[in-house]
Order: sequence, then structure tokens, then C-alpha cells
Amino acid sequence: MDTSLERLSEGEVIQTGRSREFLALRAIEGQPHLDREDLHSKFASPRPSEPRARLVHITDFQLCDPSSPTRFEFVNKLFGIASAKDLFPGHRAQETLIPFAIAQAIAYINELSSKSSIDMCLITGDTIDNSQANEAETLLSLLSGEALELKKTFGQYFGVQSTEWNDDFFWHPDSIDDQPKSELGYPTLEGLFKAINDKYPNQGLLVPWLLSNGNHEVLIQGMGACTEASNALAVGGQKAFDFGDNIDYLVASRKFETDPSTVFSKAERRPVEPSSQRRLIQSHEFIEMIRETPGLPNGHGFLDKGGLEANFNFVHLDRIKGIVYIFLDTAVRSGGARGGIDNEQFEWLKSALAQSFDEIQSPSPIGIIVSHHGLDEIDFNGNPEVTRSSLVDLIHSYRQIRLWFCGHTHENRILAIPNPNRADTGLFQITSASMMDWPCSIREASIYDYENGEIEVELTMHHSNSAKPKTITSIYDLASWHQLIAANSPYIGIDSFLEGAPEDQNVRLWFGAID
Repeated sequence: MDTSLERLSEGEVIQTGRSREFLALRAIEGQPHLDREDLHSKFASPRPSEPRARLVHITDFQLCDPSSPTRFEFVNKLFGIASAKDLFPGHRAQETLIPFAIAQAIAYINELSSKSSIDMCLITGDTIDNSQANEAETLLSLLSGEALELKKTFGQYFGVQSTEWNDDFFWHPDSIDDQPKSELGYPTLEGLFKAINDKYPNQGLLVPWLLSNGNHEVLIQGMGACTEASNALAVGGQKAFDFGDNIDYLVASRKFETDPSTVFSKAERRPVEPSSQRRLIQSHEFIEMIRETPGLPNGHGFLDKGGLEANFNFVHLDRIKGIVYIFLDTAVRSGGARGGIDNEQFEWLKSALAQSFDEIQSPSPIGIIVSHHGLDEIDFNGNPEVTRSSLVDLIHSYRQIRLWFCGHTHENRILAIPNPNRADTGLFQITSASMMDWPCSIREASIYDYENGEIEVELTMHHSNSAKPKTITSIYDLASWHQLIAANSPYIGIDSFLEGAPEDQNVRLWFGAID
């Protein structure tokens, strides 16, 4: 669904709870493109008939193994307690359906490309949730076109939403009483967990794709360092369902960042099936898995084995389209959700930019930065050698850099970063909403070259799912249920800030020529 033509909004009441209604989604009139003239005024000349390149941007899947012992869903019970806010959310009602949302997004992107070729899909991190091998395997099997069969990597679901868990705080799809049904009007979807364990054909992403990492690829729950003790917890057979008594939640969140296993040392637990498939992986392992995944471009940006010190800093040159993709690894392995750039990365970036624009051999190259964290989500921690200003100054010194795609905040936001030293120049930082949470969307970017060297980038949001799921027997319907449940989240649903303002969604960005 091209949201410039029609878009999803709140629909009729499906079920009424004591404190909230569970609403359907309906298609309404689309949102037209707005002109963002932050850096340059709109051109008078007609648009070229074909774009230089078409890209899509997807981010923040947070594909999770919902039975993992290192997930702490019970922190949702602490919502509203200020000292526990850094631990939230530990669970989403739609999370078991995210593989189907990803598969449907892949099919939708393939369909878009069949009508007008897409040159690159940019995936900006937090693709998995918990730094686990089975999550990475599931993700890459979806991208490569293997059948979707969750029981192979995740096993039989046993967690807070299963009937046997016996905790009415969480939504249970089966027909038993729980608080989300009685208070929030959540529906009954009898047989959902049987349905998600069935085997489904999956297309695989047929367009070229490149992938960056985020905090969730390298940290437990995107926050906690991957220690040996935490790995033992992940593969083991005991899952916490409460922190226990007399705990300082602020202290717990800080401890979780350095060693998650310590937070659970006194927690109340119950047995789950142990699994070596849940082992925690390091970046060099994930990179090697990506490198060996079928599809284009070969190696997906990782052409050589990087060894134990490998990270997600890399450059991909599209010499045909004249585009330099600069991927920047902003994840902090020591813990914490915010991003970081150290001296070594900054020196790498200086060298990579200089070499890449020399190599591209295009009369009018375009540079695109790709990372998980954007500028406002990077902590520079008082480092005098790498500051926000020094990073922005370095980027501005290459006026060919026009765009910066990122994720992390799960919201649509477009930020102009003007060059203070050159009028009408600079770049736009484009943050896109997540696949996990509402609006579960895809962003398309079409880049147009004008004869005088000026550039237009048209950005369009897409929904890949229908407004009204009817069954639980297909990827399409399961993905639509994922979106519908996400829209009805009482925390971060359709009535939240995540969709962004109109000027953060369907827009046209205008850039002046480089002298």
C-alpha cells in the first residue's frame, strides 16, 4: 500500500475492554508528498522520466526467540515506574508474529521491484533481538528464501503467552481469560501457536541488500553485554518470571548492561527446554553468516573474512549508479542501548571516505551513510577527538554525501543537517519506523538527477499488509495480525508518536548542485 495514495488508520471497534477498545484498521485517503526545502528550494524544471536509483529502507525487526531465558517479559508489569524505564519494553504482544511480518515485507518489496526495479534494500540494524544464533539463522533464512519453519530454529513455543505459563497479565491467543482481553479488548485467535509452527513457502529478498548491525545484534535485549555467564543462561533450561523481592530497578538496569546474568541471580524461575541453538554470537560470526547468504551483491558488503575483530564498518560501491554506501558500526559492545563512535572508527571513516570517492569514478557521485543510530542517539562521552561537531564536519567535507539512513528510535523522522560553510548544501538524516512496532512500514527512496546537477529524492512510506486479516493460515494474514496487534498496543501503538509528522513521511527532498 503506497501511503501517498491510501494509508491505514483506526477503524471500527472489534472488541471492547473495560479501559480500552481494540480497533480494526481501515484504508483512508493517502498522504500527499510535501516539499522539504530545508537545504534548497524546489526546482522549476520538470522531473526526469526515470530515477537514477530506487532504494528501500527497512529497520528494527527485533526478530526474537520468544522462549529464550534471557528475555525478561515481566518488566512490562513495571510500566510507569520511573526507575525501571530503561528496561522497558521486555515484551510485545505481537512479537511471535514478526517472522511473518518480515516475510510479507520481503514479498512486497519484490512486488515493488517487479514494477520498477529496486537497486538496493538498506537494512539498518536491530534485525534480531537478543544476539542469539537461532535468531540470526531465522533472519538470514528469510532473506535467502528458505521456507519459514520456526520450530526448526526456535522449537515449540513456551513462554508468557502460552496457556501453560499461567500469567494473566499477558495476552494469550487461546480462549482463556487474561487482562489484555478483559481490559484492552484483545481478541481470541485460537490455534495461533500451532499456526506459527507450520511450514510456509517464502520468496526471499530478490533485490540486492546490505545490512548494518544495531545494539540488539551485539547485546542481550539490546542492552546487556554478552558474557560467558549470560551465554550459559541463554542456552540453559531456567527462565525468570520475576526479579524477586526488594530490588532497585535503576541498579538492576545498570547491572544488566554489564552482565545480565547477575540481575537474574535471585530471580524466580521456571523450567524451559534448554537449547544450544540459543548461544550468543559475536559480530565476526554474524558477518560470516551474512557473507555466505545467497543473494546480491555477493557477500552483501563483506567480501573478505574479517577475523575476530570484524565489525560492520564497510563501504559498498555501486559503480553503475554512482553511489557510495558507507556503513558505520555504532553498536557499543560493553552494554547500553545508545550508539558510539570511537577514535579507531573515526580514523577508519576518514580513510574510507577519501578512498571511496576516489574509486567510484563517477562524474556526480552520491554518498549515503547507513547506520543503526543517528546523530542524536550517539554518545560521544566527552571524547575530545571524536565529537558531534567533528563527525558532522567530516561528513560535510564530502559534499557528495546527501543522505544518512538510520533506525533505532522506531519512529519516522527526517532531520536536515545543513552545511554551515556552504549555502544550499548539506544532507538529510532519514530515520524510519520499525517493522516490529506500529506502523510496521517500508520506506522507498527514488533519486532523480536534473541536468544542472541538482538532485531530488522522493520518499514514500508503504504498508505491506492489509487492513483486515481474516484467517491465521497464511504469511499475509499472520503479518496483518502482527500489524493490527502492534497498532493496538497501549504503550506504542497507532496513537503514539512513532508514525511521525507528515513532513517525516511522504516528502520530496531538494538538493542544490555541487560547484
